[in-house]
Amino acid sequence: MTGTLLTNDDEIAVRAWAKTEGITERDFGERIVDAIKVLVPWAKKLASENAGQERASAERITRVANATSFVLYVDDFDNLQEEGGAASIRLIRDAVEAADRITHGNRNGEVHLFMRQDLWLNLNPGWHYSDKVGGVVHLNWDVGDLKKWTRQRLRYAIGLALDVDPHSIAVPFDDMWHVFFPVNVTLKNGTESDSFSYFVRRSMYTPRSLRNLIKFALDGADRFPITGVVIDEAESNYSTDQLEFLKTEFGSLCVGLDICLQSFTGKRLEWLASDLYKHLRGLIGNGQVKLHKGVSYGEPDIALARFLYRIGFLEVRYPQGDRYEVRDVMRYPDHWKSIRTDDAVRWAVRSAFFNGLKSYGR
Repeated sequence: MTGTLLTNDDEIAVRAWAKTEGITERDFGERIVDAIKVLVPWAKKLASENAGQERASAERITRVANATSFVLYVDDFDNLQEEGGAASIRLIRDAVEAADRITHGNRNGEVHLFMRQDLWLNLNPGWHYSDKVGGVVHLNWDVGDLKKWTRQRLRYAIGLALDVDPHSIAVPFDDMWHVFFPVNVTLKNGTESDSFSYFVRRSMYTPRSLRNLIKFALDGADRFPITGVVIDEAESNYSTDQLEFLKTEFGSLCVGLDICLQSFTGKRLEWLASDLYKHLRGLIGNGQVKLHKGVSYGEPDIALARFLYRIGFLEVRYPQGDRYEVRDVMRYPDHWKSIRTDDAVRWAVRSAFFNGLKSYGR
């Protein structure tokens, strides 16, 4: 875990640049780090400081005291996931609180936390300070953000193919997108949806998941624009890939997570709350599935439902006239704390996983 101090609004500017203008396929956090090293003169100065400089020098203390932004990069050190990791959890919480206090006296002070999602799920429950930490806000991309991100990638692909500078390409987004994808996609109920919006809704609302879904679609195409059959097959492959990711990423937080997810194989998309809790209660009762301490709270079946919501497997649907208002953790990261448990709402397996589950049942 390391802290990086940035002055004024440099970090905000770099973050905005990396979100929509960066080309690299690497992790968002890595892009931020590389961009800071290259673009922020102050960071260059820090990197070139005398290695033997006394740690408690007046210059260093002054810089810390005048900081307007503190960035924490947290990884799984000291075997946080293993039994007895409470000391490490307390250490990380103390670091976040200390960073907040450093910036407390500055009106523009702010703290940014970069952390793997499974670690965040361990730190958050029951922490009185969690209301001061907004979670991984930079992952809450909306359709507009994702369209900007995709536009940049399409421009880069066209520039590479034509051997021209991508910045000189001024083709409208829809024209670039429709080279590869149809204008509309027909839904299961016979209605049509704009193809880009369809891809976003079927992904996890992050650039990485959207990129994966697009790649599965393009890899399976024999001509452009691709057909609905290719999109269906891509969804199934993407969904299966995402299920495997969940098992790997969050398996250490829940005994039998793979059994729990596959128990939905062949089931319906939507569940009444009482039916869902009955299903989960059965899995817990026979000892196949068990949450580790502190991952969620409440009765075991409700805690497990909340956990499945928090890792993105389930979504919540509220009745709203003739349609449902859908809440998922990618767009409503704090909504899990107030999820209603009555049958007036519906729980549903995210569409990002449903096709993969159906393929298991074939």
